[in-house]
Amino acid sequence: MNIKNKKRNVSIPFFCLIILILSQSITFSEPITLQAEEYFNKANDAFFAGNIQEAITYSEKAIAIDPDHASAYHALSVIYFDLGEFQKSATYGEKAIEKDPKDNRFYQWLASVYIEMGNERKAIANWKSALELNPEDADSCGSIGYVYYESGQYQEAKQYLLKAKGLYEKQGDIERMKMIEEVIEAILEAAQS
Repeated sequence: MNIKNKKRNVSIPFFCLIILILSQSITFSEPITLQAEEYFNKANDAFFAGNIQEAITYSEKAIAIDPDHASAYHALSVIYFDLGEFQKSATYGEKAIEKDPKDNRFYQWLASVYIEMGNERKAIANWKSALELNPEDADSCGSIGYVYYESGQYQEAKQYLLKAKGLYEKQGDIERMKMIEEVIEAILEAAQS
């Protein structure tokens, strides 16, 4: 199968998209051999150049050298998500978390994968894990609130969206704060109907 130029145009909620963008800049907390690091960097370069098969190959080489390379597993999760292979994406996302359970960005990413798979329960669980690691994570709060809102659980939605609004305000992110306010207003209107 030629997957070199295969792209998927996926529509996901705003907060999930933000998490996707943020997850591309992973830093390393674990010691990684230089050769594995070189392969991982080549995988990233290949992915962003659109050479998907090459990105897969380099990610797999990084893992073969360093089986604990959480970011290489994450890279494979991103690649398979881009290819529309969500179950494979989830499997690699879970492996990244297994290798580095302290990186909240891996949980954010996996939550986005589960949203695309239609598994809101697992998505919310992963965003909550991200929040446990970083209670100031406004994106995870907003994402949880948005999923609760979409499923008609307005009280739960309001709780998380209010927290996200406060965190965005604290961070000075007025644009996202206003977006959250709009969703809160919609919740209040829906609750009155």
